[in-house]
Amino acid sequence: MIKFTLVVATVGRTNELKRFLESLKIQTYRDFEVIIVDQNPPGFLHEVLDPFQESFPILRLRSEIGLSRARNIARDHVRGQIVAFPDDDCWYAADLLERVESLLANHPEWDGLTGQPLDPANLGGFPWYDKKSGTVDIKNVFHRSCSITIFLRSQALQTVGAFDEDLGRGASTGMVAAEETDYLIRGIRRGLSLFYLANVHLYHCALEKTHTRRLAVAFGENLAMGYILRKHNYSVLFVLHRWIRSLGGMALSILQGNRPKARYYWDSFRGRILGWFAGSQKSKQSAKKTIVRLIRWSPRSIAPIDSSALGQAEEEPSTQGHPL
Repeated sequence: MIKFTLVVATVGRTNELKRFLESLKIQTYRDFEVIIVDQNPPGFLHEVLDPFQESFPILRLRSEIGLSRARNIARDHVRGQIVAFPDDDCWYAADLLERVESLLANHPEWDGLTGQPLDPANLGGFPWYDKKSGTVDIKNVFHRSCSITIFLRSQALQTVGAFDEDLGRGASTGMVAAEETDYLIRGIRRGLSLFYLANVHLYHCALEKTHTRRLAVAFGENLAMGYILRKHNYSVLFVLHRWIRSLGGMALSILQGNRPKARYYWDSFRGRILGWFAGSQKSKQSAKKTIVRLIRWSPRSIAPIDSSALGQAEEEPSTQGHPL
């Protein structure tokens, strides 16, 4: 049986995906397969994938747009004992899989582990991640996980089930993040034991809050965050703390004369509030309708969303973490 299955959903990227595959080609641990879930036009990835076919097993699947949809399609094809969900724009150190295999072999009590994203060109690019290792729980999961850092035993996937397709990039609800956080919270509440290792690094570029692609998705990402806080019944104090942090960041940015950063925090604030109210609905269909109504109500002139950037934006909560 294969040790690792790496599930990669991809759309619109070639150079970044090639960089990731090149990092797999030099892995010191070789017992792995890659499932590419292609959401591009037919033939878009042929020149990228073909040179790697002889280096490691690659299974190509297709799906409609949607990160959670793609991962759910891949779940039925997983053969590995350990499953990861790297983004198409992250990359691995040469010894990463070897380290993860050793850690999980030495800790059979762990159902999975998480690490920390790192930008080699900007070592301080992910300051909200915990500096100390430890158990992942429902309160610290926001500072101890993101998609690219998660490695789960295959039995854990059976325990948790499918990803919520209302969450993640490409979701029809507009909640373009937090699908992996929702997944881990569900797992933790079903008894999974997860451990965070601050010295296990996964490479990913970090973007400033004022970057165009970050601004484009700030509302949708935080809409998802607010939604899962209500979905999983986080305490009012926990939720209010997150709202106040966003308002505080906006006020400070205004005082500093940094309008783009103030816009980022405003989008974060309104997204978290509107997502929380949407999460109060008893059914997913009602929640979707509520989200649509609330988005229409939102003052889009303050923070317009560039939908063209959604597919290409680095995922700040979903991929880069949760600076709550």
